[in-house]
Parts: sequence; C-alpha cells; structure tokens
Amino acid sequence: MKSQLNICLKFLMLLFITVFGMDSFSQDINRATANGYLAELQSTKADSARVRLSLQLAKFHILKPGELKADLDSGERYINLAHNLSNSLKSVKWQHQSLIMDVVLAMERGDEAQGRKLFNQAIRDFQNTNDKEAEADLRFRFAIWLTTRGTYTAEVLSNFHKSAALYRALKKPALEINVFKEIASIHFDEGKVDIAESELLTVLARYKDIKYPKLHYTYNLLSSVSRVKGNFNKSLRYALLSVEAMKSSNDTTNAANFYADLARIYMEIGNTEKGIEWYKNALQKWKQNERATFGVFVAAGYVSDDLIQQGKAHDALNFTVNLSKRLPPITLIQKACFAQNLAICYNALHKYAQAERYYLESLKLYEESKNDFEVSEEAQRAIGKFYLQREDFNKAGDHLRKALLFNPNRLSTASLKDIHAMLFRVDSAQGRFLSAINHQKIHKQLSDSLLDSRKTREIEELQIQYETEKRKKDLALLSNTSKLQENKLQQASMTQHYTFLGLGLMAVILILLYSQYKLKNKSNRDLQNQKLEISEKNDSLEHLLGEKEWLLKEVHHRVKNNLQIVISLLNTQSSYLDNDVASKALKESQHRLHSISLIHQKLYQSENLSVINMADYISDLTSYLSESFKLTGNIHFDFQLSPIQLDINQAIPVGLILNEAITNAIKHAFKTTKKGNVGVTFHEEDPELVALLITDNGPGFPADFDLENCQSLGMNLINGLSRQLDGTFAITRRDNITCLKISFNHKLTPEISERDF
Repeated sequence: MKSQLNICLKFLMLLFITVFGMDSFSQDINRATANGYLAELQSTKADSARVRLSLQLAKFHILKPGELKADLDSGERYINLAHNLSNSLKSVKWQHQSLIMDVVLAMERGDEAQGRKLFNQAIRDFQNTNDKEAEADLRFRFAIWLTTRGTYTAEVLSNFHKSAALYRALKKPALEINVFKEIASIHFDEGKVDIAESELLTVLARYKDIKYPKLHYTYNLLSSVSRVKGNFNKSLRYALLSVEAMKSSNDTTNAANFYADLARIYMEIGNTEKGIEWYKNALQKWKQNERATFGVFVAAGYVSDDLIQQGKAHDALNFTVNLSKRLPPITLIQKACFAQNLAICYNALHKYAQAERYYLESLKLYEESKNDFEVSEEAQRAIGKFYLQREDFNKAGDHLRKALLFNPNRLSTASLKDIHAMLFRVDSAQGRFLSAINHQKIHKQLSDSLLDSRKTREIEELQIQYETEKRKKDLALLSNTSKLQENKLQQASMTQHYTFLGLGLMAVILILLYSQYKLKNKSNRDLQNQKLEISEKNDSLEHLLGEKEWLLKEVHHRVKNNLQIVISLLNTQSSYLDNDVASKALKESQHRLHSISLIHQKLYQSENLSVINMADYISDLTSYLSESFKLTGNIHFDFQLSPIQLDINQAIPVGLILNEAITNAIKHAFKTTKKGNVGVTFHEEDPELVALLITDNGPGFPADFDLENCQSLGMNLINGLSRQLDGTFAITRRDNITCLKISFNHKLTPEISERDF
C-alpha cells in the first residue's frame, strides 16, 4: 500500500520549479494576504504604492493553480489598473513591471506566440532605457515559465545566465545566487544529481557569505537530491534544517510544502508515526490557506493510507472524498493524485473493478499532463503492483518495465529497489528465471545500500540530535517562563506596596476634592439645565425631520396615484379609438408612465427616500410588461442584476430605457418564432461605471439599420435618455444575439433628489 502512494510523493522536481522558484515571483500569496492587499488598495492614493498592490493582486490571481479563465481575467484587470496608474505617474520603473506581468499573463493563458512577442518587445524597451533590473527580472521569469512546461533548452539556460550577469552588474548577489539555484534545479530534474548537488552546495555557501536568511529553499532542494541518491541521513538532516531555517526567517508562507517534504523522508526511512504527524501538520496549513495544491492530495494519500492500516478503509474513503469537496482538484496532476487516492481506498475495500478504473484514470491524467518527471514512473509502478496483487502478470510486467524506461538517475534508490523486486516475482511466475535472477540480484544490491548499518545509525543519531535540540529549546523556554513568572511575582509585591502608598495619597486627595464638591454641584446643575434644553431642541428637530420624511412619502405617493389616474384615462381613451396606431401609441405611453409611477411607488414604500434598489425595480417592471403583453411563457427572461442603488434623477431615465428596450424586443424580435429569450443585465463595470444590457436572440435589426438616422420613437428615446445620463448607447450583434448596452457614471445625489420634491 505504501509503495502505491509514492506516485503522489515523487513529483518533487515540478514542485521545486513551481513552488520554490524565485521568492518574489512564485505564488506565495495566500488568500488572507490577498484580502489585506485588497483592503489596502481601496484606501491607498493613486501613487506607486497603489501600483505595487495592483501588481501583487495580479500575481495572486494569475499564478493560482489551474490557470482558470476567471482568475486570469481578474489578474488582467489589476494589470490594466497598474498600467493606467504607472502611466499617469510617468513612472518608468512601474511601467516596466507592468509590462513584465503582461508577458506572464500571456504565457499563463497558453498563448506562447503572444507571450514571446511581448517578451521581445519588452526586452528591447528595457535595453533602450537601460533598465537592467527589469530585463533581469523578465529573463528570469520567462525562463522559469519555460521550465514549468518541461522545456529545457539552450534558450532557458541562456536567459538564466543573462539574468545572472545583469544581477551581478547591479550588485544584487541574492538575486544572482537565486538564478544559479534554479539552474541546479534544472540539472536535478534532468537526472544530473551529482552536478545539481555540487551547484547547490556552492549556492548554500554563497548565501551564507552574504548572510541571506531564507536558506530553507536551498536546504529543501539538497534534501531531495540526497533522497534520490539514497542518502537518507543527509536527506533528513537537510529537511530538518529546512524547517528550522523557515521558522527562524519567519517565512512560513510555504510551510505546508516543507512539512510534507519532511514527512516524505520519515515515511521512506520507515518512521511512519513521524511521517503521518508531519503530513497532518502540512494538511492543516493547506486547509488554512484554502488552496488546492498537488501537495494537498499527496499528504491526504498518506493520511488515508494510515487509516487503512488501522482497518478503517471506509473512513479513509470518506476522508478523501470530503477533502476533495472542500479543496476540489484543479490541475491534471491534482486530479491524477486524487484518482490515485481513490484507487487505494477501493483496493482496500476489495472493490477491485473500481480500483482498477481509478488507477487507469490516474495514469491517463499523468500522461495528459505531459510532465516527464519521476511521478510518471511512479504511476506505472503503482498500477504494476496492483496487477501483481491480482496475479495478472502480463499487465504487471508491462507497467513495471515501462517504469524502468525512465532515467535511473532521476529515480530514488527505494523506487528502483521496489520495481526490481516486483519484476522478480513477475518473471518467476512467467518462467523467465534468468531474468528473475537478474532482477533479484539488483534488488539485493539496492537493498544492501539502503540498509547499510552505518547509514541507519547516522539517521537514528540525527533524529536523536534533533529531538535533543528540541528538548533543549523547550527547557530554555520553560526556564524563560519561570524567570518571567518570578519577575511577575516581584512586580506584584512592588505593586502591593505602591497600592498602600496610593491609598494614603488617595485619602488626602479625597479630602481636597470634597472641598470642591459643593462648587461642582452648582456647575453640574447648570450643565443639567443646558442638557435638558438641548434635548428638547433635539426632540423638536427629530419631530420636524419625521414630518419632512412623511411629507416626502406623501408627495411620492400622490405623484404615483396621479400617474395611475393618467394611465387609467389613457386606457379608457384607447377603448374609444378605432385607429390601431393611436391605440398602440396610447398603450406605449401607458407603459412609459407606469415605469415612472413604479419608481415613485418604490420610493414611498422604502425606508430610504433618496435611492431605489434597481434590482427589485427591474424585476417588477419586467413582470408588469410581461403581464401587459400577455406573455404565456413563450418569451423567457434571464436576469443578472447587481444590488445597485440609483437616485430618482438616474432611475427614471433607466426605467424608460428599460421599458423601450424590452417592449421593442417583445414586439419585434420574435415576430416569426413567437418564442425566445430576453436577457437583462445590470452591473458595475468598475466602481464608478454602471452598465445596462438588454439582449435577445431574435433576428436582429435590418441590415440597413442606422441608429443616427433612425425614425423610431423608442430608439430616439433610448438615445436621448442615454445622453441625459451622460452615458453611451451602443447596439451590437454577435453569435445571433442582439445587445443594447447603455453605460453611464454612477452618481448618488440624495440631497438634490429630496430638495427637488
């Protein structure tokens, strides 16, 4: 069971590039931090700080796992805000930083051609303005993006080396060293573990020379290199140093990843209890961040396997399913690991058909991700073991041999040992005894290297050393706590003495204060009289304000009643007319008057006499028009309404526009089909701009339709009312949908609205 889970734990190289890349560029902003940025952005003036916050929020959305369109669109809006601000500030630095995010956005959208175009344009711009730092940043980020797509070419190394040279010229050693750390990570992923280890040790030494505090990322890489080489003692030591460096530098954003890597080492050396403990710590951190990552499902797999070992297979399945509901998998590799976890649970429940289906689904998803990492080997090994347990030796052998096709320098010694042991059983069962003997020999050699007594002793000593250091720190903490309590007792004793002294002084002060008591009594009585007078005036003002509000409601009520009388008169007049054109004109006038009447009705029925909730108003007006035209479900209305409030000066034109647009759609858009959909959308496009959209799926306007020369009263009314709102009016047709869009600035003027009435 344990070896089945290793598929979720060997994706280390990909995690280093995507999670432990450049500190300032990786997705190291959690939801709480982003919310803080957003709150700060709303209260910050239009200065460089606002540009910085906009770019940080853009990075948060763009670098979320999964590259979802909604996240990328949100990131684009913040980039545009940064562009506008940096242009208004005429800040070349922030203009260039915004251009860098343009390149990142294009690449994250998968538009490599556009990304390369923007990259080349930005590089020329940076070189023309001699902005070496921006050029270094962009080259580094561009190379990082290429590596996350599995592209290891001369282009990647060229950009890395150019970036390092620029940082060196700028005398930014920390950033220069970070580039070489990424180069070492590439060599590690290529299976050049000895080269990677040598480069990382150089990086570590240079970091220490400049007293760089965030050594945990380098320690973590060294831990993984040692693990792949089978040096578990060194791997554990580096993993422990990674956690300690993380805590000492107070850089705990990626704490969950470091905890999970430490747990992985404990699991591989057989200390399951410690491994599960650290995996649970990692899961707790991920849940707090509310971010679905590959590591979440890795840790979940081990926790569920621990439940299975306790005979709680059903609990393991429930845990796995519930976690996916709270943090749904997004990317292909997350979905693959989730499927792997389900396969393990169903296998433990003896539901082998379902287990096989999820094993195959997991393998398919890993292959679709096109990530040629150790995880692909682990997927083959896991399903190979499953078929071996089912004694399907042909399928088991096929998958296990595919696992051996990977570069052996990129596979851990423990993985190779397990593969050869299983192939020994497969070949033995199929009568290929020479091949079976060869696999057994290799398995024995690898086992001996892992079970070396000296290494085992060193690992135990390392664990004891770590626990000893931890106990020393705990004792130091207890000693400090004891001293603190002693100081508190001394302070309490001194406080007691000062209290008695203070009581004596207080008695003297009370005697002195008593002499002032009678004088203050007179002042208090005067103040009470003044307060009573002020209270009476306040009551009078509140009474007058209540009367004013009542009068305003009465005015709106009477205006509404008068408009209803006019509507009734028009209705009566239309019944005496034989002319259809005149009758239709009166009917349209009734609708227009009703749209105004409904506004006054909303005002006197509302607690707030200044503004109208447009979502409620639009729904009521649409219902009235639907009933007026006697629609019986042939035309369906779709609403997307934000709870926006408008004052009467803007609400009346919007109501008339909505009346004309919906009436036009009902009368003309569905003459032939008699059925269709009408959509009404009312939302804020930005904090000061409101948009009203009315759409229908009718045949649209005639080909020769000209809005400027249109003789339609309805269109002219909409056009005129849009200008009255200081807004814009446009008609578009796309994908057989006709859209009328009116955009205008959102201005609340409650004082003017009340004074008008």
